Amino acid sequence: MSLNVVKQLPLKGIDFVPKLIKDFLDEKESLRHLYSFKFALENVESAIEQKRTQRTNRKVLVDVLNDQYSKITTTSLVKENIALLLDENTFTITAAHQPCLFLGPVYNLVKISATITAAKKCKEQFPEYNFVPVFWMGSEDHDKEELCHTFIGDKKIEWENNYSGAIGKFGLEGLDKSIEAFKIIAGQDNPLISFVENHINILENFGQLTQSLVNEIFEDFGLVVLDQNEKKLKELFIPFIVDELKNGRAESELANQINWLEANYHAQARPRPINFFFLSENSRERIIRTDRGYETTNENFIATKENIHQFIENNPEKFSPNVMFRPLFQEVVLPNICFVGGGGEVSYWLEQKPLFDFYKVPFPMLAHRPLVNTLRKNQVTKLEKLGLTFEELLQAKDKVITSWIKQNSSTDLAINTEKDALKQIYETLILKVKSIDPTLESSIKSELQKSLNGLDNIQGKIIKAEKRNQETAIQQITAIYAGLYPANQLWERTENSINFLSKLSKDEFRQFVFMQDVSMESLLFIETE
Repeated sequence: MSLNVVKQLPLKGIDFVPKLIKDFLDEKESLRHLYSFKFALENVESAIEQKRTQRTNRKVLVDVLNDQYSKITTTSLVKENIALLLDENTFTITAAHQPCLFLGPVYNLVKISATITAAKKCKEQFPEYNFVPVFWMGSEDHDKEELCHTFIGDKKIEWENNYSGAIGKFGLEGLDKSIEAFKIIAGQDNPLISFVENHINILENFGQLTQSLVNEIFEDFGLVVLDQNEKKLKELFIPFIVDELKNGRAESELANQINWLEANYHAQARPRPINFFFLSENSRERIIRTDRGYETTNENFIATKENIHQFIENNPEKFSPNVMFRPLFQEVVLPNICFVGGGGEVSYWLEQKPLFDFYKVPFPMLAHRPLVNTLRKNQVTKLEKLGLTFEELLQAKDKVITSWIKQNSSTDLAINTEKDALKQIYETLILKVKSIDPTLESSIKSELQKSLNGLDNIQGKIIKAEKRNQETAIQQITAIYAGLYPANQLWERTENSINFLSKLSKDEFRQFVFMQDVSMESLLFIETE
């Protein structure tokens, strides 16, 4: 059995895709100042030449990766890719996300797969270079509410814990209860849940567990997983941290770009006066300037204005970039030529270029990952029998049901003819009374509107009655929507990654990975069985 893309809809034609993203994909000239290149094979060599102007400390990167992977059993292909990063002709293509419970929603699989596929295509086109797919793990995030739950269908699984601070440093207590909840809801054996279960007593923290889990899933494709929360990596970023704390560089350099976006589209994020958090063992707090110097929003003192530079030199690991500096941190560390992300990620990257330009760090190609929805084979068959199109499935369910009933009713449910006749009667009446008392016209128009509203109410009752007659079809449409939009969101944004993977064979998963081609710029409907 194999997976099959039954429909591919261009993102540019989908209503819920933001206009900024549509215009970016369309390469509108008015947006060209926001980025260097959109991902395309014809832009790869230009992106490489641009990246060569930056001195990347490949040795530090490889040393960190070798240290992190000393705790992970992986394939020779991953080890070869890590070693290749020392080669000046090796470049990365990167996706990023925070550690999530059981790897979070399927879109994480999609973005990683798109990165792997893009690297493969680049290598085929440019064999003289090496291209390594990288998953940059934002393990310093502290949004516990977002990251410590997941869904199987509409069933929520939570990880209840008392940890705080950077999520990658969370311990692993309480995960055993989440594993048991997963098993009960999924109702079947899952090798990846067994993997997690076997490693919670071996590994130190949630960051290591997530890194090991992503490696377990993608190691056959040579994916390299990097945890950003490393002192050696932060040492490479010291000049940027110092400049931001002293001069508020992001706020000043990005002001014009963000104001332009607000005037023409929407700005995804706005910089603060200081765009770093202060990391301690159990907290990640925003940094502010005060009369004393620098402290956190909880009034924990960091250093005076005179001593802040030395403090950063001695403790770079304590400074964690927010969304305004994380992209820059990534590009300083990696020999990266392309970032792959979803609409929200691409949107905030489109704010960033002036900051890159100021620091003379090359801005990578940007690629929008595919969106994915799945249908079972019998659902595709039902869809065809109902005469519904995939385009219609992007509309609200009630709208689709009402439209289907109108089109398939044995009785014409439209009342346009009746409305037109009613309007004609009232127009004739207006002509009659105008010569007698012109002021009566507004009263007659008011009565007309009441009558038209009454017809609309009658039509609504007729449609409700017809819905009862078409109950089987309505149930089928409702079931299709329940699968496509669990928890009222696109399937890929809720359904848990490793629950989805448990339904695929190794060959089917390989198919899934290489279906995620960023050059398609599409929403994919994939038939799963």
